[in-house]
Amino acid sequence: PPGGGGGGGGGGTERVQSLERLMAAASGLDPFLKTKVKNWAETSGGRFPLMTRSSVGFVRWDAAMRPENTILKRNILWAKVKDSSRALEKLVMSYRGDPSRLTDLCRQCIVFEYFADLFTCLEDINSDPEVEVVRIVNRLDPAYDVKKSAGYRDIKINFMIKTKETQRLRISSHIGEVQLVIRPIKEAMSVDRHARYIAFRNMREHQGLTLHIDKWVAPLMALLRPKPPPPKDEGYKPSEAFLVARSQTSMARPGPKVQGA
Repeated sequence: PPGGGGGGGGGGTERVQSLERLMAAASGLDPFLKTKVKNWAETSGGRFPLMTRSSVGFVRWDAAMRPENTILKRNILWAKVKDSSRALEKLVMSYRGDPSRLTDLCRQCIVFEYFADLFTCLEDINSDPEVEVVRIVNRLDPAYDVKKSAGYRDIKINFMIKTKETQRLRISSHIGEVQLVIRPIKEAMSVDRHARYIAFRNMREHQGLTLHIDKWVAPLMALLRPKPPPPKDEGYKPSEAFLVARSQTSMARPGPKVQGA
């Protein structure tokens, strides 16, 4: 996709090389993204995670909007802008120090009971005139290798929000993310399991980074590695004078001195 984080306004995108600037743009886009996901969830029967006394549940947004359900609305767990430490970790582990490839600093998740509702939401996003979709990752596809995501499946959409206000704030080219996921899969992603998934992904990315480094370091190390010395007597021919001298002189080391001798 285009440089993820552009913070530039107007038409086109701007490749951002500053993580600090990227984080600022993500924070600015966050309220616009929340407004969008609320609208999409309302028209497609989407749900959001809800903190209850004992666990995390899910509430339909059209139900949470009712005047009598203001408490439900307050307890919705909105995704926060990714913190700088995790962003830096991903920058180093996955993207070789290129901040423009970070496309999920500003993100939200919509949960669905039925696949039909999920695909309705996907169509709403794709047809939104204020949205420019730059990438769709379909991890619901049976052909998708779930080993890459430790079994987790969803549809991930990366896009830019193009409105007069985002252009005025110069964040219209910042790429955000929304995940569309079926409820049983989201329920399986408890806090502990998500932490383990992050650890798994870091280990996978670290392995990939190590293999990538070895690919170009190994030839360099081969050049720097000293060649083994030749066999001790290879190509050596003692001179005739040396042979004569050796025949006339004992080459043996003197033994220990014997007292009284």
